[in-house]
Amino acid sequence: MARGAVKHHRDWRRWARISLALSALVHLFLLVALELTHAPDLFPPRYRIRLEPLSISSEPFQSLVPDRLPIPTLSSEGEAGPGQAPSFGMEGGFEGQGPAPGMAGVEGLPLGAGAGPGEKAGVFVMPALPAPDLDARGIEKLRQEEAEREQYARFHLLDADTTDEESRRQSRAKQIIERAIAAMGGREALGRIGEMKARVWIEANEHCVTIPSLPPRIDAVAPYAFPVAQWTYRRGTFTIQPITPVVSFNPDVPNTIALVRDPCLTQPRYYQLFESRWAGYAPPVAPAIARLREQGEAARWHFIDHFLGEGVEIYYLTSEEFENPYPHHERDLGSASERRQVDVVQVVDERYGQLQEAFFDEETGLLLALREGLTAEEQRWHMRRYAKEPPVWTTIYGNYQPIHGVLTPHRLVRGSSQLPGAVAIHLRIAYHGEKPDLSEPDMSQ
Repeated sequence: MARGAVKHHRDWRRWARISLALSALVHLFLLVALELTHAPDLFPPRYRIRLEPLSISSEPFQSLVPDRLPIPTLSSEGEAGPGQAPSFGMEGGFEGQGPAPGMAGVEGLPLGAGAGPGEKAGVFVMPALPAPDLDARGIEKLRQEEAEREQYARFHLLDADTTDEESRRQSRAKQIIERAIAAMGGREALGRIGEMKARVWIEANEHCVTIPSLPPRIDAVAPYAFPVAQWTYRRGTFTIQPITPVVSFNPDVPNTIALVRDPCLTQPRYYQLFESRWAGYAPPVAPAIARLREQGEAARWHFIDHFLGEGVEIYYLTSEEFENPYPHHERDLGSASERRQVDVVQVVDERYGQLQEAFFDEETGLLLALREGLTAEEQRWHMRRYAKEPPVWTTIYGNYQPIHGVLTPHRLVRGSSQLPGAVAIHLRIAYHGEKPDLSEPDMSQ
């Protein structure tokens, strides 16, 4: 019995030692696993495992070769300077358009270095990323916000070199504008104008007679003035109020000619040329262009803002003879054989996308005509959609009369290369919040 007890005691001590050893191994394994979980930086980055989705291919060995990473690269081309804006003629279309910035080809970068043809790419080691520069990011964000705010406005800085050709053209153009301001009454008189109201009359020479169950009959009549709207310009705003003829039963207030005349041809052309000319030329992908142009006409109605406002660049082009594009409206330029010598100034409104050529009478210094066209991108869109030359609008300014010491044009003639015939309008203008004259304008002026 004593030997059996000793043997049993020895077996129990041996199993106890084995249990302690196994327990120590288990605790050591748990300790190592815990350290690996909370301290992954103990191993270099190249030994970490990155799980990638498995792609099944008919050629399993080729699937082991890493793919090429496409890295797009942009190639920028030189943009035309402000003095190289495209010019346009009476028939529409621009000249001197440069190529638009394009996208370069796509290149690939193989994974691994030193892999020759037919060799498998090696291990791609990710380089260490630099610490982010928060100050640089903040400065870059401010620059981006400033560029977005000034997408259509560019502040002019003083040009240190005033002897180059572009500076001379700008200086010459500014002299012409300043001479026109002086001829109109001076900066002080023009600067006091903060509001303008104009009653608009169109000049028509036809009358449509509506006959039941028959096409309308168009009769030619003597030229007459027909009221259509009242324009109100304030700083940054422009509103149009249509005029509706009202029958007068008061013998002291005679009825207007609008009650007995129907200018069925001239009135629609007036809307196309003056009130809604930009609506039909806004690309569908950018409908904001039409609203931008309308905002530009509201913001640039003042003469000084139109030519010397913020975001407007002017350049002198040439001196030439201006030929009347509308032979049926000769009173503004004299006889058909008489041609006015004019100075031509190019106007580039970068804020509202306007591109114009202004013609100033060399004899009087006043604005004689304004020619407007579409930008290069709008021209390309117009050619793709309509397969014809883009429109060009020409406006002639005449019948200058003083209002509060400021010579103001009271007669405008506008036509388009896309529409037959031009439309002449007569204006009754009032400044400083006053109401315009409601009487019929003098057709002979």
